[in-house]
Amino acid sequence: MGSTAARSRQLSGENDWEGLLNPLDIDRRRYIIHYGERAGASRDAVITERKSNNYGQPRYAKGHFFSKVGLEIGNPYKYVVKRYLYATPKLRSSPGLSSVMGYVAVTTDEGSKVMGRRDVLILFRGAVLGYEKLDSTKVNLHWYT
Repeated sequence: MGSTAARSRQLSGENDWEGLLNPLDIDRRRYIIHYGERAGASRDAVITERKSNNYGQPRYAKGHFFSKVGLEIGNPYKYVVKRYLYATPKLRSSPGLSSVMGYVAVTTDEGSKVMGRRDVLILFRGAVLGYEKLDSTKVNLHWYT
């Protein structure tokens, strides 16, 4: 196993992942899992209970996001959420309704050392709220941060 910091360019696709895919390199495998876990967290961290006054809003404060979704303890890749991304559907039944659609996060100084660079994540979650599952031709989302 090599150092992620020393191999970050190679693991990110420099030279088209030559020698990393078949068999799958253990560091490349960790890299794939790392980003997949963060993408999943964007979906898990939205309040989906319809009766909640905070329906569609972030479940956790930005500063505690990764610890609350279980991606901090024992994980060398340290990030902090800088912004949540919101969208508002254009629905007559729910005027002014907005929900969190993802987040922007950056590695901490500690995480940057492990990654070998400052990493910026911009993640969007999939549809989890009722109105988001409607036919896409019937819902127009307006983005803002």
